[in-house]
Order: sequence, then structure tokens, then C-alpha cells
Amino acid sequence: MFKLVVVGTIAAFAAALNHPVNTDIVNEIKTKASTWVPLEVHENPLTKLSAEQIQGLLGTRVQPPAGYAAPEEILGLPDNFDAREQWPNCIHEIRDQQHCGSCWAFGATEAFSDRMCI
Repeated sequence: MFKLVVVGTIAAFAAALNHPVNTDIVNEIKTKASTWVPLEVHENPLTKLSAEQIQGLLGTRVQPPAGYAAPEEILGLPDNFDAREQWPNCIHEIRDQQHCGSCWAFGATEAFSDRMCI
């Protein structure tokens, strides 16, 4: 029984060291942050989640999906670019919608019409 307790304690300690929410990271944040204070480990609700579950909350993919190549470096980009100069007949001024609440519709259709012209 004692061996089981020792193995369980070691496993719990090792898991705590690998968890993204740990005392070391909290202390590091405290030394660098000037506008907020992180929660202590025992107060943080993320300690109840695994590292994989926390990573799932980030909303990003760590690895690119299969079949997509990494983007290549683009050489020869200009220092300055203005679409109004490149396509003066296609890019028009932003229209004032006043208070109609349809800015989302104007923005989408104007961008679409500019791109169709280009």
C-alpha cells in the first residue's frame, strides 16, 4: 500500500510540474506584469483541466493541417503600396451611412465591388 501512495505522489508531482498553470509560471508573471496580478495556482480554475484541454481553449491550431505546405518567403515586396493609386477607377471613397445601422452591409458590398472591379 505504501508503494502505491509513493508512486501516486510522484505521479501527481510530475503532472503538476508539466501543467501550464504552476507556481513557477505564476511567480514569473508576477515579476514581469505591472498592470495585473495572476491568480494563485490553488485559485485558478484552469488547474482542473489537462494541458491538452487548456490548449483546446486557445482557438488556434498548433500544427498546420495535413497537405498544406509552409508559406514561402516572398521576395521583392515594395516598400509602399496604395491600392487607390494602383487601381484608381476601382477603389472608391467610403460612403457615409449616417445612423442607418447597415455599415456591415455597406462594408461588405463595397469591398466586394472593389474586388470585382480589380
